[in-house]
Amino acid sequence: MAVHLLFVIIYLMMDSVFGASPEAINIVMIIHCIISILLVMNVGLKFVTPLSVYYGACIISCVGNLSVMGKIGTEANRMNAHMIPQYDGEASSIWALGSTAIFLGFLFFEKFSLPSLRFDVKKEYIKKMYYYILGIAIFFPELAQYVSFLGSITKLFYLAGVFGILFFARLWAEKDDLDCRTYALVLYVVQTYFAATNSYLRSELLIPTAVLFAGYFIGKGHIKAVFSYRIVPFALLFAAFFSIFSTLGKFRSSGESINSFADIITEQVINGEEEKSEDLFEEEEASGTFLDRSAVLAQLTNIVRLTKENGFYEGSASAPLLVALVPRFLWPDKPLIQMGRWFAVEIGVAYIKSGKSKDYSTANNSVNMTIPGELYLDFGWAGVMIGCFLFGGILVILWNSVEFYSSPYNVIGILFGGYLLMLSYTMGADLEILVTYTSTYILIYATKKIITDYL
Repeated sequence: MAVHLLFVIIYLMMDSVFGASPEAINIVMIIHCIISILLVMNVGLKFVTPLSVYYGACIISCVGNLSVMGKIGTEANRMNAHMIPQYDGEASSIWALGSTAIFLGFLFFEKFSLPSLRFDVKKEYIKKMYYYILGIAIFFPELAQYVSFLGSITKLFYLAGVFGILFFARLWAEKDDLDCRTYALVLYVVQTYFAATNSYLRSELLIPTAVLFAGYFIGKGHIKAVFSYRIVPFALLFAAFFSIFSTLGKFRSSGESINSFADIITEQVINGEEEKSEDLFEEEEASGTFLDRSAVLAQLTNIVRLTKENGFYEGSASAPLLVALVPRFLWPDKPLIQMGRWFAVEIGVAYIKSGKSKDYSTANNSVNMTIPGELYLDFGWAGVMIGCFLFGGILVILWNSVEFYSSPYNVIGILFGGYLLMLSYTMGADLEILVTYTSTYILIYATKKIITDYL
């Protein structure tokens, strides 16, 4: 915690004494997060927590910020063209101080926990559980439309296939269980197939690989396993993903009728697009690389602009979260929470297609505010420091409840723990993620109680 407090002082000095140099702030934050990761790596792979994942996410975002700043005024910055350079220093300070407040909150509340989600499945039920998870993974995508009235409860089913990979991969590595290896790899193939054929989001192609990677190396239990021959297959899979990232982005941003990666492959095969493929990569340089998509400066500079023009929003930007707390099965007509679309319209990078002033669900774009950004928009610096600190606290008490490292058979804990780890990489999202965390915890805890008390 002392390291983070030291960096708070450094960021404040950089802002007030030396001026808010965005390049310097982002470089210092990269150093800050690298030091933080090194300090927690002495516990083996148990250092993999939402906090360490967020350190890594912040490093990538800061590198993305530096990349975007180097493209200002060029065609290559098309994806972040709404960035306002004169506010990038203040925006960088919001990101650095807000993220550090989350770090501090996580560490300050690390001894607290909600009621435990731990539930160990008996060894003799492992195979049966695999068949249940496989069935859900295969059939639920087609059935999801019929149970949409359940709202957040459907998350439990969506989580099953992906984190089944995490569960079995960890057992495979920790217990050298070849049956679990088969289960993990079959689920991996199924989830990757569905991502390739049904998903419109590039990141969903990577999730099964990332989860398989995490489960296997967490099961090995030591950082040395990562720096061995075992990393080679995963490195090749990640390299393959990033090599097609630009191509996927080109179709997603073009507005063409391309709904999945499989459609892209079909399109290229049918039209014999070998020559065209080079142009795709050149065109996508203008619409956004992986680092460009990871940057947060564009939206944060617009947060600063809105506060200068309109003053702080005093809670009105986050007010829709109150609606989100009501379960959909109690309020079937509950309006969708569209904070990203509202923000995109507010800063002028989206319009409402239907022409209805408040129907944000029809907006043609969505831009996340980031957690520090949303708190700054509503309440200024006090909101950033206090709100981010409390957010870090909520995150750690949720993490402690899963008892992630207590047992490789802790199926419910591993399921929700994996969910927390995955979402910790997306801390650039809005405060809406807090509702996602808490509602999913409540649903999983209720499921555990039903299983243990009545079944």
